[in-house]
Parts: sequence; C-alpha cells; structure tokens
Amino acid sequence: MRNPEYELTRAIKKVMYRFKGGGNLFAALDKPLTLTAYISADAKLPGFLQDFKKQLLTLAGELKTSAAGKFQLQVLDPEADGGAVARKIATDFGFRPMQAGLLDPARFYFYLTLGNGEQTVQVGLPDDFSKIGLRQNLEAGVKRFADNYLKTVGLAVPQQPANPSMAQYGMVPEKRFNALRQQLETNYKVQDIDLNRGTVPEDVDILLIAAVKNLDKKGLFAVDQFLMKGGTVLVAASAYDVQIGRDKLTATVQQGKLQQWLAQQGLQLEKRLVLDPRNQPFPVPATRNVGGFILREVRLVPYPYFIDVREQGLNQKLPITSNLSHVMLNWASPIQVDSEKTKGLKQRWLLKSSPRAWTSDSLDLIPRVDQPGAPQQPPGEQLLGVMLQGRFSSSFTGKGSPLLAENKSAAQQPKDKPEQPPQLAEVIDKSPESARLILLSSADFLSDQTLQLASSTSGQQDLGALQLVENTIDWSLEDAGLLSIRSRGHYARTLIPLDRDSQKFYEYLNYLLV
Repeated sequence: MRNPEYELTRAIKKVMYRFKGGGNLFAALDKPLTLTAYISADAKLPGFLQDFKKQLLTLAGELKTSAAGKFQLQVLDPEADGGAVARKIATDFGFRPMQAGLLDPARFYFYLTLGNGEQTVQVGLPDDFSKIGLRQNLEAGVKRFADNYLKTVGLAVPQQPANPSMAQYGMVPEKRFNALRQQLETNYKVQDIDLNRGTVPEDVDILLIAAVKNLDKKGLFAVDQFLMKGGTVLVAASAYDVQIGRDKLTATVQQGKLQQWLAQQGLQLEKRLVLDPRNQPFPVPATRNVGGFILREVRLVPYPYFIDVREQGLNQKLPITSNLSHVMLNWASPIQVDSEKTKGLKQRWLLKSSPRAWTSDSLDLIPRVDQPGAPQQPPGEQLLGVMLQGRFSSSFTGKGSPLLAENKSAAQQPKDKPEQPPQLAEVIDKSPESARLILLSSADFLSDQTLQLASSTSGQQDLGALQLVENTIDWSLEDAGLLSIRSRGHYARTLIPLDRDSQKFYEYLNYLLV
C-alpha cells in the first residue's frame, strides 16, 4: 500500500456506494425532482407513442407513491398557447420537433427532462419504448442527482483484434488500455462503449474516448448528442497515430471525423508534434565493444517527444492538476482554441509544455543516441490540455439523424422479415450549461505500451497519467473526496532535467562534501 489513506478511503467509499445503490433511489436526494414531459397533443402523436405515453403516466404514478414526496410529473404541450414553450425549450435545450421516420411528414414533441431547480438533465427514450426500459432510464437520471452512488464511466477505446497472434505475422495490433480499465474499476463502474452503434447508454455519467479511429457518422452522432444532453466528454486524441513495432516507429496523420468534430467545437489539433527539452528518456537498444566482445545493452536517451509536464505546466488553480507531481504526454499535438467558436464558453487550461518547447511536422520519430534533436522553431509554451464548459452547439443542427439514414420505411420492408421497431429522428441542437468537453492532446499516453515504457525508465509504475484521468472524472462528477489524497503516495521523485554544466556542478559538489 503505497498510499494507505487513499486505499482505505477508496475501499470504504466503494463499499458504501454499492450498498446504497440497492436501496430506495429517492432516499438519498436532498431536493425533490420534477419529471417534465414535453409532449404534443395525442392527435399529433404516432400510435406507438400514444401507448408509450400511457405507460409513462402509469410509471410516474408508481414512482410518486414510492418517493415520499420527492418526485412529481409535469406534462406540457410545447405547441399550446402559440408555441411559447416550444420556443423556450428550443433556446434552453435545443429541442426541436421529431419525426417518426424519414418519409413521415408529421412533426411532434416527445422529450423528458429531470430537474431539481438547480440542475436539469434529459432522460432518453428507450429503444423499445417499453415501461421497463423507461424505468431504467429514469433511475439512471435520478442517480445523477445523488452523490452516494457508484458512478459509471463509458470507455470508448479501440476494439481488440479477434486473433491477438496476428502480430506475429507483422500485423500491428490495436493499442490496449487494460491498465486504464483496471485503474478505473477500483473507483467506478466501467462500461465498454461501441460509439458506432449511434447511442451512449443512459446510465453513463462521463464518456472517456482514447485513441479511437474509424469513427463513422453514427459514432460521431453518439458523441455529439451525449454532450448535448449535458454530459462530460473526455477525449485523448492527437493529430498523429503512432505505432510502435519491434524494430520500427511509424506515424501517420489522423484525419478522422472526431478531429473534425473537435474543430467544429473550437478545439483544433495542429498537424504537428510538440518536442520539449524537459522530457522523459526513451529506452534504446545499443551495442558496444568491450575487449573484442560485443555487448548489447539498453540506453536511456533524451526523447523530446515524451513531454514531462510538471510544476508550471500543471494548472495549480484547478483541483484536477494542483496535486499532481507530473504527467508524461507522448507524441502530443498543440491545441489551438478558436475564440469565435468558443465564445460564451468557460475555458480552462489543464496542461502546458515548458517555455522552451517547439513543434515539428517531421514523421521521423526514431530516438537516436548521438543526436537527441534540436529546436527547428522559436521555442514557446504549447497548450496540451484544455477544458470547455457551457452551451455547445450540435454539429448536426439542421441535419437529419444519421440513425434513420439507412432505415427503410415499413412499406419497403420485405414481408418475410420481422417488423422493425419504431424509431424517432431526435436531434438536440444545444447543450445545457452543465456540458463539458475536455481534450488531452495525446492519443497514446494512457495505453499499456506507453505506461510500460514510462515505468521502465523510472523503475516503478508511473501513475501520473492515470491519476490525471481519475481526478478529471471526480471533478466532473463533483465527487472531490479522493482528489486531495490521491497523489500523496511515497513515489520516486524524478530529478528536473539539467544541462551538462549543472550536472558537473552537482557531481563535483557531492565529491567535495564527501
């Protein structure tokens, strides 16, 4: 137990939250909740939504009975009184009329929100429009207002290959994130998310995306709408995809839909990499001749692409980073914030490089023993981590839902196939004030391979990157109980990088003192 205080506190909280998770949901609430249903008149609703409305009213009555005064239902017709409510929810939440299919001209409203007077979250409609599914979504929404339930982290990382032995035939496997998953499971419920399905489950409290490639339009829609519902999206991404092989190190430019979506939200990843003289070394195999014998050894050479973020590079005004000793970011891209697109949003920086850092667009990333590299640009501080909070605008504003793009109408379905479940074209244009978007400009710093490299150079497990993610999750979910004690362990404190003259000074000083 490197940190007994943290380990004991973590264990107590996890056991307590799991125990309370099995009790009455409303008993843990400080304020009563109101479920507001923005539903059009029955004459405008499709038949399956008229039946679903009856199930909603029945379930609301059951919950009101068991909640002991902490739950009530309010039904509003957005199109009544000249559409005053419709205009208000369009401004506040980005709700716009739905349609039951691409070929259905009818428009109507069917949205649910849950609030306590200070905070409001949207409650998604279940895919099967069943009472059981609605109860699950409502319970997930209620838990967001209580601070004594085990939170759920949605983890979106590259899918593992079906046959891991493919790497033996020269095929590079996808990055693995087992260490990240194991670390998160000590404090949260972790749920693997396939974004390309087009939706994020309602019980997910925060969405963590790391090194995701091949994101299609439905996957982008899932990320976008989760943010529009007031969720927190934590993205670890870079402008380059770097693969480490047995005898090679390759980098390719990333031009995926996720980078394009980030740019639309005002966060641009430059097509360059940051190099910093304050860095962690890279283990490089080398040979030397000793009396005619060739010896193979591993040398630790300075590697400017492994940025050692510490001290002034960590925002000391935020609890996320104020208690961290250091964080290693590898192959990171500088972040540019578009002031026009982020107007009205709260912006806070998390990580920065040292003032002596520089950038390069070279794809030659091989570390060299005899040539560690030199700046090719005027040095300057580079932004490596940033957080935005406030009302975001959806990238799908004015567009149809991609979830309906490939679906045929009921008349086009073959008679020998089972009838498809009803679907709604639901697109939220704006997010509430609680929405957060966090970008860390390295796609690899949380992968198993990178964490192993960092551990091999320091001689012990390097927890800076994992602590950064845990602190970010706790702060985003307003659960700061472990923030102040997570980094109080007895860990080796690495020396600040020194030039050769300073090294000689301290070396000779030690000899003199002895």
